[in-house]
Amino acid sequence: MSEMKNFKVEFVERTLKIIKDDKLKTEYEVTLLLNCLLGMITLPIETTKDEKSKQIIEDYKTNCINELKLLAKIEIINEQDDNAFRSIRNSIAHLEITPINSNGVISSVKFKDYNDSNKKVLSLTIEVNNLKKFAIYVAEEYLKIIR
Repeated sequence: MSEMKNFKVEFVERTLKIIKDDKLKTEYEVTLLLNCLLGMITLPIETTKDEKSKQIIEDYKTNCINELKLLAKIEIINEQDDNAFRSIRNSIAHLEITPINSNGVISSVKFKDYNDSNKKVLSLTIEVNNLKKFAIYVAEEYLKIIR
């Protein structure tokens, strides 16, 4: 494993290469996509502290959610984009995801998230090919900010 001199940038670049690598399209593709997406969503949420950067990240989150709205069948989503972005993270991190199988393979994934009152605040279904598109979008857009 090679050295990382700029962790944020190199982590995202390496993750993006993994997501785009068609040789890694195996029976574990969905697991890999979910793990990569979790990292890509968590990084900007957890590492942005100063006020100037927070506004840039808020715009980024809004753009990501708008892209997601084009790619997924959304049943319920938070009105505030910041919460919607965090809900995607929560869904993966808390394993509130359900694979949907078709002809022996995972064809789509359902994401759910609940608030502290156990009210569902996110419910969406996304096809695997669109999940990959979304993961690529999230990574590429974040790279534009941090490079």
